Amino acid sequence: GAQPELVEFEWAGVAAKHVGTLVHRMLNVISETGVEAWSVKRLTDRKARFRSGLRALGVPHEDLERATQAVTAALTTALSDPIARWILDPTHTQAQSEVAISGWVDDNLVNAILDRTFISSDLTRWIIDYKTGLHSGGSLDEFLDRERTRYEPQLHRYAQLMKNLDSSPIRLGLYFPMHGGWRECELPNF
Repeated sequence: GAQPELVEFEWAGVAAKHVGTLVHRMLNVISETGVEAWSVKRLTDRKARFRSGLRALGVPHEDLERATQAVTAALTTALSDPIARWILDPTHTQAQSEVAISGWVDDNLVNAILDRTFISSDLTRWIIDYKTGLHSGGSLDEFLDRERTRYEPQLHRYAQLMKNLDSSPIRLGLYFPMHGGWRECELPNF
């Protein structure tokens, strides 16, 4: 009936947004303290903190348990994923999370927040955006490909902004902590 769909829609709207906010915040914390300092037990021990953080962000009481589980699951997935561990590695050159960046793109002043950027061992500047959308139904690969198409223009703007600040070759990626998914994006022609 209509009721379960309505519940799903509300979950996708309010709670999922706040789950994404907390997952981004925690990935930032993990990147600063170092992945090696985190374990599944440490995440599980923080569940009460996740719950109160989600409550403070505005997750309705009836969604708190599900939202807390979603945050814990996403972070657990990231900790066990070699790609996420590489992204979050604090030893990368110029590794930064939640970086505010501004500049001109096509005669427009653009402000952006980069989820993660660093220079890898091959001297490439990586710009990585976290996407916490949930995939349901259909193939995970198709979902990740659709999300890449959807967010590529955003990453292209980030690359244009970074190009004004850094002459390193740039590569772009999307990381999906809810699924342990990864997609590299094509670089635009500047």
